[in-house]
Amino acid sequence: MKTAPDPISPGRKRLFWLILLLSPAVLLAAAELLLRLADYGGNLDIITIKRMVGKEYYTVNHDIARRYFSQKNIALPEPHDDLFSIVKQPGTKRIFMLGESTMAGFPYDYNATAPFLLRDRLERLLPQYHIEVVNFALSAVNSYSVLDMIADLAPYQPDAYVVYVGHNEFYGALGVGSTESLGSSRALIRFALSLRNIRLYRLLRDTEQRIVGWFHSGSAPGAGTTLMEAMAGSKAIPYQSDDYRRARDAFEANLRDIIGAARAQNVPIVFSTLTSNIRDQKPFQPVYAFSTGQPAQRTSDSLIVRGYLDLQLGRWPDLSLAADGALAIDSTNAASCFLKAKSLDHAGDVRRAKLLYERARDFDALRFRASGEFNSLIRHLCAEDAVPLADADSAFDAASPDGIVGSNLMLEHLHPTFDGYFLLAKTFCAALAANGIPAPGSSWHREREWTDRQYRDSSGVTGIETETARYMIGRLTSRWPFTSDTHSTFTFTPSGITGTIVLRFMHKQITWSQAHYELGDWYRDHGQFDSAIREYYSIAKVQPYLYIPAMYIGDAYRGMKNDSAAVLWYRHALELDDSPFLHVRLGILAYDHDSLASASREFETALARETVSRETMSRKENAIAYYFLGVAYAKQGMLSRAKTNLQMTLELDPANTDARNLLAQIH
Repeated sequence: MKTAPDPISPGRKRLFWLILLLSPAVLLAAAELLLRLADYGGNLDIITIKRMVGKEYYTVNHDIARRYFSQKNIALPEPHDDLFSIVKQPGTKRIFMLGESTMAGFPYDYNATAPFLLRDRLERLLPQYHIEVVNFALSAVNSYSVLDMIADLAPYQPDAYVVYVGHNEFYGALGVGSTESLGSSRALIRFALSLRNIRLYRLLRDTEQRIVGWFHSGSAPGAGTTLMEAMAGSKAIPYQSDDYRRARDAFEANLRDIIGAARAQNVPIVFSTLTSNIRDQKPFQPVYAFSTGQPAQRTSDSLIVRGYLDLQLGRWPDLSLAADGALAIDSTNAASCFLKAKSLDHAGDVRRAKLLYERARDFDALRFRASGEFNSLIRHLCAEDAVPLADADSAFDAASPDGIVGSNLMLEHLHPTFDGYFLLAKTFCAALAANGIPAPGSSWHREREWTDRQYRDSSGVTGIETETARYMIGRLTSRWPFTSDTHSTFTFTPSGITGTIVLRFMHKQITWSQAHYELGDWYRDHGQFDSAIREYYSIAKVQPYLYIPAMYIGDAYRGMKNDSAAVLWYRHALELDDSPFLHVRLGILAYDHDSLASASREFETALARETVSRETMSRKENAIAYYFLGVAYAKQGMLSRAKTNLQMTLELDPANTDARNLLAQIH
């Protein structure tokens, strides 16, 4: 007879259920640990550390865009690699710039961007401070990304935030019409962003993208697809539609939270209004009101086609009639508004023309330009919460003919020309100064203010930037939505040596700095020393920790026979690196001016530094140093030292007949 099993005690039952309930959590924790040990998904911290010339700096994480983009088949936007000190020294003022492609500076790099141009002004007007302006902006992001970044930036001790955001609320990452959308729920999007550091979440997100990719492989962006093209998922978003209102409401809520986050950090924040091209950018995707029937739409379409032809041929009375007819059918059609605006603009009625240009922008269902309502929101929130406002929209209007922004300041639909970025930086600076940010108003040295011409001359912007912008804008506007021709191809015709170098830069054969070095060397070799200095100076502004561009500037001044300026730049380069190359140059300069004792010291230092410097001179360069040192000693009557150095010259360079002849004279 079998005996009954012993009953399970209540304690063992509780232990069993506890193990059963905790097992999934333990397994998940173990999986997360393994993924972290494997560094799955990489580092998504907003800041990383970079070593340059033996010193460590903070810089924006090159992979930061992966916080917001999960697609594997698009080229992710990259941030600028601005450096700033790990330990914030007393007397440092640190400005963090946040936003989308306009703040990033597209299609320009470094010196031609609003953050760099702002830094020039702050350094001029606040000379008592060390100014650090760091650009965190990314193309194709929106206010969700700005809010996410600001939450992580407080430990890096910013003195101010400057924000330009709003054009990408629909198609930017996480927007309602974006291919990177997570839906329309703002709470869900914020929750998903909060999970970005959990590796299991990243694994699930990547897996989901792979599965979607298997079923939609034919719809993946093709070769040459621009980021603008790849991000527009839901292409048509009519004015005041449900998606439009959801994006607008999310924008307002995000801006309120951004203001709250900055206030909680006790960091001043400045918002900018938005500007875009309304005069010379026709609507991308006009749509009709729901109440406009198909027959009426066909009639209007024919009038619009005729109107664009009239505009192209300059038939202004016919254009006015066609536009009036189309507007009578549907006054919310963006193309009808734009054509009528063109007619009124030509007739000199610029006030009514501007109103219709703005309506054309607002009713354009392809929302790559923020509507006027977004600027109203920005102004309202800044007034309501006493937040400083940089009114870029008004500044661009004031700088445009008839107060209507067009190709005078815009490259295409919304990215400024260099003059436009220059004005944007000027507007930012004026807002900061007016509000005592990052220093009280009494600290600003307004007597040091330069003219616009002086700021432009010192910007470091050269033909490399101009040709790069021409290439980038040409490539962008050769694709949708600027053209409906799916077979259109972009060809770039280089303009001279600058265009040839830029073409290699665009094909990633050389870096940005190498492009400037190559053009500077070309100018130097052709005796165009002023132009060579501008190229080297451009590099020196972006990489102020490197001595080489400063040394090359000194060389160019030497070629111009301006030895005093050459010495200043060589001395500045020496402050950055005690390089033997610099001592040789200073030694030759001193020798040429018969400062033989100084020349001897410089050559001796160069040869001594040669044994400990990170860089070594070639045999030829060492021979030159020994030769000049020998000559300097000979002229001072120090024949024994002269003999020793000339013998070293011949050991390194037996073909040096000058050294051989002088040695014979000494013997």
